[in-house]
Amino acid sequence: PLLVALICGFWTTQAIAVAARLGVADLLQRDPQTVDALATAVQADPSSLHRLLRALGSVGLCAEEDGRWHLTPAGDALRSDAEGSLRAFAMMMGAPETWNAWAELGHSVRTGESAFERVFGEPLFEYFARHPQAARLFDAALAGRGVYEDRAIVAAYPLRRTRRSSTSAAAAVHCWSRSSSGSRTPTACCSTCRT
Repeated sequence: PLLVALICGFWTTQAIAVAARLGVADLLQRDPQTVDALATAVQADPSSLHRLLRALGSVGLCAEEDGRWHLTPAGDALRSDAEGSLRAFAMMMGAPETWNAWAELGHSVRTGESAFERVFGEPLFEYFARHPQAARLFDAALAGRGVYEDRAIVAAYPLRRTRRSSTSAAAAVHCWSRSSSGSRTPTACCSTCRT
């Protein structure tokens, strides 16, 4: 069963990505919803949306009670307004730029060449320079994932509050703001970016 679940993992990725694109978590956060009401709100086929919700329920992201679906604590991070929201990350993982590049993993393993470049004909950040919407999704995805993971790290490790750690945090914010403003070349910012 574990191997089958791992092999079929792409089903889960796409189900979560589609739910994120539709904004399902935002709607389920407010009040439990019937499939029909939710389908109307996201402009989806009720029967297909019901199957999607069942798939999400099977991995613990939402649940059905008395004919109404609600978000679970595990699905909470898919809300767009959640601190450390993973909505953009889920959308990015299901986007053509990610999905199609990973489909060429075998090419990269055989040749050592970039799968992304094979599919899209140019390096990732050159592609982003010409596709600003994809670049914005990438930036939002990494920012959300960073906040989500940082919370877990802080909770797991007893970090001392020192001048050095606050300086490092300030440097990280500086580097992030530089990369978000369009400069994606690590050497264009500072030594922290180069590490």
